[in-house]
Amino acid sequence: MTIITLIERSQIELMQHHTIQYIATILGRSRISIRHELRRCPEGDYCAIIAHDHADSCRHCCGRHSILTPKLKHVVTEKLNLGWFPEMVNYAVHRAPHTIYHWIYQRQVDFQPSQLFDHGKRHKRRQDLRSRCNQAVGTSIEVRSESANRRTEK
Repeated sequence: MTIITLIERSQIELMQHHTIQYIATILGRSRISIRHELRRCPEGDYCAIIAHDHADSCRHCCGRHSILTPKLKHVVTEKLNLGWFPEMVNYAVHRAPHTIYHWIYQRQVDFQPSQLFDHGKRHKRRQDLRSRCNQAVGTSIEVRSESANRRTEK
């Protein structure tokens, strides 16, 4: 299902006195879509701009809303400024630490990520010592001892 554009709405406005079937075939839309579109302006004639604004407002109201309310934002910011870690803040606001870190990094909370302490940061692991031993020692074959040269394969 694609969204009806403002151009299509203006074409509907021009053809509003024709049948719904005729408008639907001209625009390549279903009759239900055209019927629904014509009912966006219940008072009087259909107006494309009013219908477009109404559709935009309805489209922006749908979807998932953020759980970060202004009160919750204030509490989280206050605790972080006191030096609390996000893991400690989650007990006060009953949200996952991952969510609090997400709010910080997305700048939804008034707190800079650079102000976070190094808590929870991973350090580089030491390299495996076995891989260093497998590398060539660096001595040439001409410097080998005589006993190594006298060995024979069996």
